[in-house]
Amino acid sequence: SSPVPTAAFTFVQTPNSFDVVFTDTSTNATSWSWNFGDGSPAATVESPTHTYAAGGTYSVTLTATNASGNNAVTQSVPVATPPYALDGFTRTVAGGWGAATFGGTWSLAGTAADFNVNGSQGTINIGTAGATRGAYLGTSAGNVDETFTFSTNQLPVGSHEYIYAVARRQSNLVEYAAKVRLATTGGVYVAISRFNSSENVVVAEHQVAGLTETANEVFHVRFIVTGSSPTTLQVKVWADGTAEPVAYSLTGTDSDPSVQGAGGVGVRAYIGAASTDAPVLFTIDDFRADRL
Repeated sequence: SSPVPTAAFTFVQTPNSFDVVFTDTSTNATSWSWNFGDGSPAATVESPTHTYAAGGTYSVTLTATNASGNNAVTQSVPVATPPYALDGFTRTVAGGWGAATFGGTWSLAGTAADFNVNGSQGTINIGTAGATRGAYLGTSAGNVDETFTFSTNQLPVGSHEYIYAVARRQSNLVEYAAKVRLATTGGVYVAISRFNSSENVVVAEHQVAGLTETANEVFHVRFIVTGSSPTTLQVKVWADGTAEPVAYSLTGTDSDPSVQGAGGVGVRAYIGAASTDAPVLFTIDDFRADRL
């Protein structure tokens, strides 16, 4: 008869997912039973892929069997929490943004020709005063830590330039947004709003100390949305090449029922109706929406 098996396995987590691929490396086994350590039913295929519901460290046991008996081995399997979405814009797309690195395909609000990806950044062209363009990912993000960088190719003239970090987007203009205003004076301002057909201010606008806009200067935005009834909203903005501030520029809470559930994420750009400098090119990069 065959010797009793010696159970053994390796594992690797699929990037940007909760999937773990297990590979059986047992000797003399003819059947297998996997306990994934999360209360799910055992698997009996030789080398399964298992999807965990959350990050953490799981105690996984493989029992290898043949006609002579069985042998079991247990390993601790760390499962990292993947982001909801991320995009480094390292592709080239004309007339849209295409598919993000992770998180699905960008959906657009506005003329597709105004959106491009140039191999390293996503761009949004605002061609006329008072125009708005948005790009969104439909991932279902509840508690989210959203970050990205942005710049514009010229200082605002006649009216202000705006960039929005959007979270919990339910449908067109039902969402939370951190609104960054680039003023005609060169100052940088930030506010937090809830959109539900109209804009409702959650935290009033505040000037970010020490920031002055110049053409093509890159700024970082971080927008954190956590909890439900109330939801806590926090935003900070800082210049590229400087340390991220410890403190948030603004913090507020909101309990409107329209945005207490999970929703999409994204960015929106706008220039004021009195602008005289159109077209304005907004550049977006390093978009990331992490789970909290």
